Amino acid sequence: MASTAPLYLAYLVRLRRENAAQEWLITVKQVGTEAQWQFASMDALYLFLDRSAHSDTDDSSEERGSE
Repeated sequence: MASTAPLYLAYLVRLRRENAAQEWLITVKQVGTEAQWQFASMDALYLFLDRSAHSDTDDSSEERGSE
């Protein structure tokens, strides 16, 4: 069976914090859709990107919230 993993994904990633002592607050928006996710750590962002790139389904309609 052929893989249905995505051929193209585009995200806008925003990292922000109030000061250098705080952890980054990460927001990811999927380009061309209203889908948006927030993450409390870089590890959670990396996991999301890895899963998105290797997914056999379209997760773009899911709201994931903080991971």
